[in-house]
Amino acid sequence: QVVQRPSSRAGQPRNPRKRGPILFWFTMALAALAVGVLGIVDLAGVAVPGSAYPATVLAVTGVMLLVGAFFGRAGGLILVGLLAAAATSAGLAIEKIEPNAIEITPTTAAAVPARDNFELGSYRLDLSRVSDPEELDGRTISISGEVGELLVIVPDGVDVTATGQVDGPGAVTLFGDDRGGIDTQATSSHDGGAQAPHLTLDLQLEVGHIEVRTPRSANPLISRDITRGDSR
Repeated sequence: QVVQRPSSRAGQPRNPRKRGPILFWFTMALAALAVGVLGIVDLAGVAVPGSAYPATVLAVTGVMLLVGAFFGRAGGLILVGLLAAAATSAGLAIEKIEPNAIEITPTTAAAVPARDNFELGSYRLDLSRVSDPEELDGRTISISGEVGELLVIVPDGVDVTATGQVDGPGAVTLFGDDRGGIDTQATSSHDGGAQAPHLTLDLQLEVGHIEVRTPRSANPLISRDITRGDSR
């Protein structure tokens, strides 16, 4: 008669080192702490590039992957490292792109562009120094951009109807009236006084901030809202 002996492994508890990614959450906490310290340094006045944040996560993840090769299990950290590496590369690429800073200050109505566009950066059109604002009567100025800041300063003595459209995330500020979110549209007007010339502004961005104001800054008491699109 053959007697089967019970396996010596029966009833033995599993090795806790072989269960679950025990280093994952510890690594996430350590990365969050490192990023927080970097943010404090940034707020303290030290210039910290945006790519430094994912690079910090990448460095912490790399160290913990090395630790996981000898102690514990580092499940999930490879994916985190790949995402951090991709974010770091994208950040470095963006930082190498120098945004444009366009400033146009025409002194005559003839020098005011009827249509213009830009890709990345800031665009400032100052009409407050136009010596013959009456020649702006009936004119429409259309400016579009991809990503950035679009500012138009209009003379006090001109009636202005301004429409701002930001397709993606951003905000529109028309004569002190703010509207923000995603897919934001607003139309407001400025009263330049009796028999003032009338100017129309058509402004559009993909992402960023649009602002229209007078030289004496925004004052909601002198603007009246016509239509405002919903932010979705």
